[in-house]
Amino acid sequence: MLGWLGSDYARTPLNIVVGPKIAKKLHTAFGMETVSDALTNFPKRYVAQGKSLDVSFSDIGDTITTVVEVHSISPAPAFADRRKPLKIYVSDGVRILPAAIFGAEWLRNMLHPGVRLLIVGTLSEFRNELQLKNVDCMVLKADGSVGAATGKLATLTKTAKGIAEMQRLLTRPYLPIYRGRKGVAGIHLALYMQRILEWLPLQPDPLPATPEGLTDFDSALRGAHFPSIAGPDIALARLKYDEALELQLAVGARKRTQASLTAPACMEVAGGLRDELRRGLPFSLTDGQVAVAADIAQDIARSNPMNRLLAGEVGSGKTVVALLGMLQAVDSSRQCAMLAPTEVLAQQHYRSLTAMLEQAGVAVTVRLLTGSMSTKERRATLLEAVNGEADIVVGTHALLSEGVEFFDLGLVVVDEQHRFGVRQRDQLRSRGRGGMTPHLLVMSATPIPRTVAMTIFGDLAVSQLTELPRGRQEIQSFVVPTLEKPRWEARTWERIGEEVAKGNRAFI
Repeated sequence: MLGWLGSDYARTPLNIVVGPKIAKKLHTAFGMETVSDALTNFPKRYVAQGKSLDVSFSDIGDTITTVVEVHSISPAPAFADRRKPLKIYVSDGVRILPAAIFGAEWLRNMLHPGVRLLIVGTLSEFRNELQLKNVDCMVLKADGSVGAATGKLATLTKTAKGIAEMQRLLTRPYLPIYRGRKGVAGIHLALYMQRILEWLPLQPDPLPATPEGLTDFDSALRGAHFPSIAGPDIALARLKYDEALELQLAVGARKRTQASLTAPACMEVAGGLRDELRRGLPFSLTDGQVAVAADIAQDIARSNPMNRLLAGEVGSGKTVVALLGMLQAVDSSRQCAMLAPTEVLAQQHYRSLTAMLEQAGVAVTVRLLTGSMSTKERRATLLEAVNGEADIVVGTHALLSEGVEFFDLGLVVVDEQHRFGVRQRDQLRSRGRGGMTPHLLVMSATPIPRTVAMTIFGDLAVSQLTELPRGRQEIQSFVVPTLEKPRWEARTWERIGEEVAKGNRAFI
């Protein structure tokens, strides 16, 4: 957010605001060290009255923190067993769910229909019905004060200060739901955020004027954690505006810098290696591949550095398009580097490139550089790179290491670009000859809508391969939140097993 991350208040260590004990917990659980770290960790959702139990089977395993009313209480068993939970039914006015509270039979006399509770429990399934288990609860009295509590909630109200903080939190129009982690429950994090914001002075707006239709920065920062009665949208809209503006300013600055750089012009050579590959390929390029290859050819023939994003699903043919560009650079007596995020992927690219070149009868020297190579193999590859014998070097982060030099680097290709930072890409591009900046082609199989790509990668020209080569089946891609949805992960492995049993393949 503009202005905020660089302010003195943002850099204040958390131990000054919340004390060393809590600061240590936040650092262990979330890696937080400063006020900025805490306040840029926004709630994952918000709970308003009447919508607090808006959950589904896809949320099973989540920790639910909310304010509800007691709907009914299961009768006490004839012979009380402390190992059995106190079972109650809670409601948000729309939905009713059962909740099990262990070790709290003493609470039965305090509960009756209509009593308000703050509950923290895990959403689970029993006999195809949702329920809350391992529940801690806190009674909210009619005057808004806090009453008896169980488990971890009881520890929050041992002191008068804790009781007052909890009451202020629970009288807010919306309850922020933070994702808990490693001993810091979401309700604890909400209390710590409340304490930090009460300490934080009024923050000046980093923009010369508040954007029309948006709120001021200080209100947005506070409202993103503790929304007013109007809800969180107005606060989040302003913070999104600031984030987008900051991104666009950074992109603009990069484009301006790029315009001042000089690149080695790699002209097309009639009958050269690039043409040999086209003639020798055992398949025809798609119309999309031809068009993108032509764009790349024009870009790298100029003396300004190419910055192009090539997006396309797995199997859409990005590698052969990149190879055509690399051969145009080799035709101009330049070298190429291809950077991959993992050793497995680097080896796969190395095999693919060499196989295509051999199949087409194109004589080009391709070398592999990874961290697991022997010292002898590594030295041999480094020598061929620096003396110009290696035309194309495929490698992992090892390409970014000190001591990796090229005789005349003309084109850098980065696969799975989102796995590398801008500085890492620029680190490799700084190794051009005579102060020149090599051309850059970044590739991604992550589905990126063109409008989003142009926003996030505004310093890059965007090309997309939308059609698969003839004979290839459509590939289905899924994102599975394994930490938040363990049941989804289990189903994912089942689906992979089903596809493998049919003779198909899956890429993880």
